[in-house]
Amino acid sequence: MKQIILLLFLLLTFIGISLYIIYQIESHNMHYYAGKDNGMFVQFESIIVMSILFYTIMTKRNRIISALVGFGFGIVSGVSGYLLYFSTYDLTNKGIIFPIYSILIFIGLFFLREKLLKTDKKTNANTI
Repeated sequence: MKQIILLLFLLLTFIGISLYIIYQIESHNMHYYAGKDNGMFVQFESIIVMSILFYTIMTKRNRIISALVGFGFGIVSGVSGYLLYFSTYDLTNKGIIFPIYSILIFIGLFFLREKLLKTDKKTNANTI
């Protein structure tokens, strides 16, 4: 129960951060909008940081290793979300779809990793 509440809190926080970044990009704030990249680089950086935070907070294992795994999965989910975003590109979505895709991908990868580690642990315990 505690993990579900934490998951929902982090999900809402990440969506709020993404909305704030998109608002700053649309306002042409030069800290967020560097011209022709249309703010994608800042969004990509935020996805990597959010992934690292998510893996560090949600794990019950070694947090340093989980942060490194979160960094790797953040890059993978950022690139995957970017490719999914442009495969379904629509002018009406204003860019919020890219971070949401990426957030859902790294959260899904987290739970897939946890499930695989749990089944691997059970398998190793049964064979020893």
